[in-house]
Amino acid sequence: CIRDRIKVPSVPPPMPKALAEDTFTLLLNSAKNNISVEWESVRDVAMLYFLRDTGGRVGGMINTLLPNMDLRSGEINTLEKGREVKLYINTPTIDAIKAWLVFRPQLEPLTDHLFTANKSRQGITRGGVRWMLNRLSIKGGITDRHNPHAFRHAFARDFLKAGGEITQLAGIMHHSSIWVTTNYYARWNDHELHAAHKNNSPIGDRSSC
Repeated sequence: CIRDRIKVPSVPPPMPKALAEDTFTLLLNSAKNNISVEWESVRDVAMLYFLRDTGGRVGGMINTLLPNMDLRSGEINTLEKGREVKLYINTPTIDAIKAWLVFRPQLEPLTDHLFTANKSRQGITRGGVRWMLNRLSIKGGITDRHNPHAFRHAFARDFLKAGGEITQLAGIMHHSSIWVTTNYYARWNDHELHAAHKNNSPIGDRSSC
């Protein structure tokens, strides 16, 4: 039967729900303005930069151990979904982590995890990260999306918007296949397509006769 051989097109996944740039700025300001608990302010700033800069999953951040970081090269070996991955960080994130490492001994941590909690003195948990983001969002009057995975979505979208190559993005995000990266992130709304056409068409505004 011909009808049985017809493949029904798969429904594309929804557009990634990425963190807005303004939301990141507001979260960062909320963290920096926490002058009552200085160690918490410095730690929260470092975690925000980590999430925004690496494109990694929250598991990669909470599993990061001090011996597995090379701040000189900007490389971190950690675990995501039970497998070893490498994350990359740039100077602002490195500086934020270095600032946190000055305050970290105040918590008298019982673990080598980079980010630790005050009460347990153990590595911060997924719930602890969400609680931190929610606390900062309330303080900053933020109502937009700000969950940890929204940082990952924002990284991917911004990477591509900046002209990053999609196969490189797939490697940075440790996707099992480039098709995962393509299906979720190489998708554009009308405004983005119009802007891309304007900037890259051979008869665009930047061309000359």
